[in-house]
Amino acid sequence: MNKIWMSLFLCVAPIGASAQVDLDDFEAPDVEWVWEDGYTRPDGVVVEGFYRQKEKAGFVWQEPVLNPDGGFDEPGWRPQVPPESGQVWVPGYRAEDGYWVDGAWRPVNRDGYEWVDARPTSGVWVIGHWRPKLVKAGHDWVPGHWTPEGEWIDGFWREPVRPGFAWIPGRFRYGQWHHGHWRPNAARRGEVWVVGHHGPNGWVEGAWRPATKAGHYWTHGHWRGRTYVVGGWVPGARVARRFVHPGPVRVMLKTRAHSHRVFKVMTHPGKAAKHPGKTIKVLKPGKHGRGGR
Repeated sequence: MNKIWMSLFLCVAPIGASAQVDLDDFEAPDVEWVWEDGYTRPDGVVVEGFYRQKEKAGFVWQEPVLNPDGGFDEPGWRPQVPPESGQVWVPGYRAEDGYWVDGAWRPVNRDGYEWVDARPTSGVWVIGHWRPKLVKAGHDWVPGHWTPEGEWIDGFWREPVRPGFAWIPGRFRYGQWHHGHWRPNAARRGEVWVVGHHGPNGWVEGAWRPATKAGHYWTHGHWRGRTYVVGGWVPGARVARRFVHPGPVRVMLKTRAHSHRVFKVMTHPGKAAKHPGKTIKVLKPGKHGRGGR
């Protein structure tokens, strides 16, 4: 992935007084992560290292590969089962937080919509999404997204301004998309804002809740399939995690820097018989190999 794209990836700046937001308290999914070392593509583009799930049912992880003909295959999960007719695979990519965003199947065409590839726009990373061909005057389009289970959640039109609120764009955390929402500009002492969401009947408003409740823990709202499950208090203590939290990305980038992979294609007339017009040199990782296995 382009290094510039990485630097332009979505960043959310705090708005207003230090208003607590329910969305900011998400934890890492309880899965086993492994670290993939960074690499430099043959065209010189640098891709930093990242975490990915160790296993994904129905998929096989493919490492970055320099082909004998000089072509380059990006890493990613490759589906083991062929797609249904009329489907196309949308590749995954490294998110700015250092976690892998899974790819997904989408229809080749959709009536009334056009597909927009993931890309930086006006300094902000926009995820791949369906956009209506007809524009709604005086409104901004909020892109749809995939759930962790691969279900597509449609985007929607919103007002560009709402008195007393600021629009917080969606963002990736631990490879999962957390939807955009309206947040009050003013904070409330001892309370946390529970974000709203867009449902089948339009925008469902968020609400304030107590920051804590004795003998309970809070479960965050999330998409399950195409249904939004609202957050709520659950009695008791949280269930212990099966897997430990992975090490900080910034630490891994520093400690694994020696294993950065470089793929180069260089002209070499003496090798023309073996590789017409070019030879291929792959500089392998350092002696310690890859980490986090």
